[in-house]
Amino acid sequence: MLNPADLDPVRRDSICLECHLEGEVAVIRQGQRLNAFRPGDSLFDEAVYFEDGRSAGPGGRATSQWESLLESACKRASGDRLTCTTCHDPHASPSAGERVQFYRRKCLACHAGLTSGHHEENPDCTSCHMPREETEDIAHEQVTDHRIQIASKPFVRAAGAAELVAIGGIPASTRDEGLAWAQLALRGDRAAGERAMRLLLAAEASDPRQATDADLHMELGFLDQMNGDAGAASGEYQKALSADAFNETAAGDLAVLDAQRGDYAAALPLWQSVFQHDPGASAAGIDLAIAQCRISGAQAAIRTLRRVLLFSPDEEAARRRLRDLLAGSEPCATR
Repeated sequence: MLNPADLDPVRRDSICLECHLEGEVAVIRQGQRLNAFRPGDSLFDEAVYFEDGRSAGPGGRATSQWESLLESACKRASGDRLTCTTCHDPHASPSAGERVQFYRRKCLACHAGLTSGHHEENPDCTSCHMPREETEDIAHEQVTDHRIQIASKPFVRAAGAAELVAIGGIPASTRDEGLAWAQLALRGDRAAGERAMRLLLAAEASDPRQATDADLHMELGFLDQMNGDAGAASGEYQKALSADAFNETAAGDLAVLDAQRGDYAAALPLWQSVFQHDPGASAAGIDLAIAQCRISGAQAAIRTLRRVLLFSPDEEAARRRLRDLLAGSEPCATR
């Protein structure tokens, strides 16, 4: 057992941030895995989190309390002294009847001069300074705005294109920045894609370690594919798989490119690998069934589709294909 109070601020805060930091995008550092984190580690040794530099606050995301808190005047003035456990006991929560006075005492621990004369008619500090907002990423849920705003001076997001900034001033490499912009490109931002391509190519040219960086080559493949260069994309996906044979995204995207040029024999083992290691990857399972239909016949496809529905019973596309195959309503080879 670790006592967070015995750790340096970064490792202390990392215990909470493993769940309570999301960022606009997160990039896993080369050779690291987030699921390797253990209390006492620095989360930032394993990942870099980026926020939109124009932004102010959560932007509708539920797990963004830390990045919001960093924008607050309270955090900027208090520095490392203010952390999650300053106000939150990880082992208990105040009851509904105790909440107002519990959190008011937390505020007055620093703002003792406001014990009288400051909105005495409303003792609930959070109702004005930390209002609850609807979330966009978790349905039917609200999140407390940890920017600790002055109600008359709300934060406003600047206009213009996104500008990614590493949260907490954590150093980010050219490779990390490139992967972050590539994630925005995945959402349809072509300008982000162009920026990502420049950064990733620069990272690849400057550091020989990037030759075995599966994530870098996977994203370069995606960017080439987005730009219509299927040949270059295939080459990058193959490099990604050489570095990490279990990279499901690279394998699935390469299989799609193989299938698009009619080479189902090359696509089939790629989809088989993805679906074997992740039976919840229903899209790969359906694609595998289509390839099996063309190469091996209906029975192999039926077995695969049944496995898709075992793990994803609400997958209507798989259910419809299975029903048609069992009914024999269409020849398998035409699918």
